[in-house]
Amino acid sequence: MALISFTMGLSIFLLTLASARMLIGPRLRVGRRVAAMDGSASNPLAQKFAHKSLQRVRPGPSRWMQRLDAVLRSAEIDVPAREFAVRFALVGACLAIVGDLSAGVAGVLLAVILSSGAVAFYLRARAFRRVQRFSDGLYDMLILISSSLKAGHSFVQAIHVVSCDMDGPIQEEFVRMESEMQMGIGTEEALQRANERIASEDFDLVVTAISIQRQVGGNLAEVIDKIAETIRERVQLKREVKALTSQGRMSALIFMVLPGGVAGILFMIDPSYLMVLFQTPVGLAMVFTAVIGQVIGYYFIRRIVNVEL
Repeated sequence: MALISFTMGLSIFLLTLASARMLIGPRLRVGRRVAAMDGSASNPLAQKFAHKSLQRVRPGPSRWMQRLDAVLRSAEIDVPAREFAVRFALVGACLAIVGDLSAGVAGVLLAVILSSGAVAFYLRARAFRRVQRFSDGLYDMLILISSSLKAGHSFVQAIHVVSCDMDGPIQEEFVRMESEMQMGIGTEEALQRANERIASEDFDLVVTAISIQRQVGGNLAEVIDKIAETIRERVQLKREVKALTSQGRMSALIFMVLPGGVAGILFMIDPSYLMVLFQTPVGLAMVFTAVIGQVIGYYFIRRIVNVEL
């Protein structure tokens, strides 16, 4: 027990040092580079070091960091991926220490699993909510593009109108799309990049139709009007299905929250009564079986209530 606590404490200390280096180091490098560029550094040695840092090629982010950064953008979390990873590591280590002091090795494993699952669920829920907000405003966005095209504007000008008049996730994505096109990226490629970031089936239909129309020709405003009508009907049907399956989704929520809530109440009433589950092999096996059963049950309930259209 003492060895595990010492190991966890040392891990916290090392993570703190690593986080300080990862979070403060880039800012110091930026300060040196700015000083070297404007000549504000009075020390010749500092200027020489700054010029060397300017010539040094900084490696790009790893694939894992790029994936995490994409997830954070889709969840509307304005935090760099590296900083988010450091914060999560520190919080997870603190929870692991609490679990170690409470229930030993089993508490450490449970704290790590629960913290990782909670963060993944939170990011997925925020990303799903952003996609829903994007899909809810997609019909108005298509009508705005169609009206701009009918007024004589080009498709690029219609994108600019959307980036100025819309709000929320649609405005953010179209502002970024417009910036990419100004940097020399083609319209179709910018649309495909936005489609990959958003991961919406409705917007994928829009991008596919626009790409085909730009290749074969035709009246783009008429095509967008038809797509807008199709998407409006799809959104209406999804809302009806969501209303009909609301009872099943509420049952899934209660199914997941109720065991943890009962366990929390029992722990507040008599901690020794509940700690038997984490101090004996039979209790640990029962907890593990219960968690696996919860996950399997939630999976089947979600498969039943999630109707694909």
